[in-house]
Amino acid sequence: WHPQGVISNVDHGAVRWASVSAMKLDQLLVLTVCAYPAICVLLLLIFTVLVSMSMTEAMPGPDGGKPAMAQGGGAIHRVEDDALYDIPLLPKTALTKSSRVIYYLWTVVCRCIPAWMVFGMPLVMVGLARPFPQEVFAALTLMTSVFLFSNGVYMAIFSGAATWRMKRAMS
Repeated sequence: WHPQGVISNVDHGAVRWASVSAMKLDQLLVLTVCAYPAICVLLLLIFTVLVSMSMTEAMPGPDGGKPAMAQGGGAIHRVEDDALYDIPLLPKTALTKSSRVIYYLWTVVCRCIPAWMVFGMPLVMVGLARPFPQEVFAALTLMTSVFLFSNGVYMAIFSGAATWRMKRAMS
């Protein structure tokens, strides 16, 4: 199991090899995605587009126009008459029932995203640190190194120009 002539400094010279598995690159990729959730954010953007495409507008009101939206005090206010709503925007009341259910579920998912990012991802990394210690260490080291390198490159590129502009502004 070991080359001839290897002597250990401990255990009275007996050589014992640790039973350490090799690093699994597929697990390292999964843990890197978990540590830096760029792919998760991309999936959220794709789901946002899919949710917006699945929304349907309710049938027009009895007067042939869009459904009216009630403003404070019970007064009826037509959305298309308001200058604030020049963008293509529908009130929730103008959606079909199934679209309102989809919208409600999507708002619940969107409200949970910060908690997933702040608490969920670190808990996943802590949970996977026991079965994959080398991969977790490598993923966290890799992500920290990437952040430090990108920050250093940013400083190297923009600090000279910013210093030059400050010097010019002060003179």
